[in-house]
Amino acid sequence: MVRTFLQVTSLLLTIEAAVFLARSGLALSPEAIAELAATKVTYNPNLLASFSSQRADTFVGVVLLFLGFLLQMANALWSMRIDEFSVHKGAAGYALVFSLVVAFGAFYASREIAGYTQDAAKRVLAARIAGQK
Repeated sequence: MVRTFLQVTSLLLTIEAAVFLARSGLALSPEAIAELAATKVTYNPNLLASFSSQRADTFVGVVLLFLGFLLQMANALWSMRIDEFSVHKGAAGYALVFSLVVAFGAFYASREIAGYTQDAAKRVLAARIAGQK
């Protein structure tokens, strides 16, 4: 049962990590790319929010990918008994529920990290703009 839980959870965490990493890479819109190419005297708040969200999604994706790797490694290093070759459906269900809870927590964490990053970047930009005057 524990082996099935580890296997299914590690696979689901890897998929969750891929979603966050894909979101971080695909979040940069053509409009944001055009804004990056342009010069500005101040900053673009939409672009700041986009970069903050991208940074947060990348961070959460990397953490989930690392957790999935750790679970796969634990499963690989765990000595297997003859009765552990079958898949335990109950453990797969628990792994699915656990992974959904982790996914919701990861989305919440990503939003919080993005907000923190955005506030920190605003402080840096405000200090930089104030220093130019």
